[in-house]
Amino acid sequence: MRARAIRKKPYEDQWDGGLIKAMRGTPAQPNPLKPGMQIPIKITFEEKVEGDAEACQPARAEEKPRQL
Repeated sequence: MRARAIRKKPYEDQWDGGLIKAMRGTPAQPNPLKPGMQIPIKITFEEKVEGDAEACQPARAEEKPRQL
């Protein structure tokens, strides 16, 4: 779904409990009536190896403020 512009609803129409309860889709499956529309979400993390860490350097001391 694409949108070109967004318009704000009037204040009295902004929050309708019936519409919120009637929602069926989720971010992973926007239309639950259509099979196969799942949006694949994959997060992978690389394993942290203790021996491969770069050497830490101490923060340098600033004697006076630098010029812009």
